[in-house]
Amino acid sequence: MAAEAITMVSTGLVFVSLGGVPGAIAFESIAKPLVGAISTYFVVNTSLIGGAIALSSSRTWWQVWHDEFLWIAPSFMVAGSAGALAALIIQRGRTWEALLLFAPVYLTYRTYRIFVDRFDDQRRHVEETQRLHTETLEALRQALNAEQALVEHTLTHVANESIRMLPVPVIARINGWCLGFGMELAAACDMRVGVDTAKFGMPEVRVGIPSGMEANLLPALIGWGKTAELIFTGDIIDAAEAYRCGFLQKLVAVTELDAAVEKMVSSILLAGPRAIRLQKPLMRD
Repeated sequence: MAAEAITMVSTGLVFVSLGGVPGAIAFESIAKPLVGAISTYFVVNTSLIGGAIALSSSRTWWQVWHDEFLWIAPSFMVAGSAGALAALIIQRGRTWEALLLFAPVYLTYRTYRIFVDRFDDQRRHVEETQRLHTETLEALRQALNAEQALVEHTLTHVANESIRMLPVPVIARINGWCLGFGMELAAACDMRVGVDTAKFGMPEVRVGIPSGMEANLLPALIGWGKTAELIFTGDIIDAAEAYRCGFLQKLVAVTELDAAVEKMVSSILLAGPRAIRLQKPLMRD
């Protein structure tokens, strides 16, 4: 609306300044102001629209105006002249003759529609390009997230598998919270000693992600039912429950933790080293 108002005011001022008189019926008296008014309307209107297009694209105003608008200047002149002639003829009571000017006006309209359609096509192309750009960025973000998750899962798997493949027994000494990967890492150990204040759980589902692949170690330790309860609910259990379900082999007070681990190690050292090294893979298999 603002662009139309500016265009109409500018056109009227030029028409009057060039000697145009509203309501004049002599064509020769309005030829000069009419040409000025039509030119002003074309330049102001297309300049404002071209400026708006240039601001929303990477093209300069001159590139937009030259490529998209300059070529329709003759059509504006034809339409404006035909409209003025039609008005003069109608003022003189010769309405039927004015109808003969319908053809150039219609051709001008069709030219304008071609321009508008080109502009719409360009706008749709820009919107489609922006949409594809956004979708590409989103796909790249998801790919990076998936790659990062794969790396993290790979690292956790390597860590757990390294513990499992050690030729000697590994004891998990648990003094505090043992959640998620911590519980999986403890499950990869051969034995677990925990304090009575420790907490255990697989809370990943609470934040919308699945647990790691090492969660498959839990059923052999605590059974399918208890494993399902932990990984599906994300509930946290205390050390007493972890001991009852078989996850912990020893449950002690925090002051007794080191002594309990040392006692377990001492018992293992009483066995033959070669027998222990052979026993571990036999137990795993």
